[in-house]
Amino acid sequence: RVWASAVALARYLALRPEAVAGRRVCELGAGVGLVARVCCDLGADVLATEAEPRLLEALRANAPRATARRLDWSEPVPDELRGAFDVVLGADLVYSSGAVASGLCDAAAALLVARGRLLLCVPRGRHGVDALETALRSARWRDA
Repeated sequence: RVWASAVALARYLALRPEAVAGRRVCELGAGVGLVARVCCDLGADVLATEAEPRLLEALRANAPRATARRLDWSEPVPDELRGAFDVVLGADLVYSSGAVASGLCDAAAALLVARGRLLLCVPRGRHGVDALETALRSARWRDA
């Protein structure tokens, strides 16, 4: 299933290709690969990650130029991925306050280079959005 937030993030990026073109991009929770596919089409070097192993085959088929691998942000980020990405993306990752508590912000921070960019697309009113905003502010993430 392609979630509305993935469509919205893909459209956002298509209108702003400079956000990912020529950059190392990691997508968290890539699902079936729409955003990863768009990023590849825009010239990004993409690692598309998904915690659900059953989705990896569809992800690879839909975004064949992306590297796909399992990554669960509730687990420590592997050393080889730490500080490796200019941009970390995520669409519809927050569906409960537990998503934030499980380490989403910490994983994103670990994946990014210094002064890297985190782009998230989350529906307003979704349970957990307030917890996400609080976590981002307390960790001193800033709006771009």
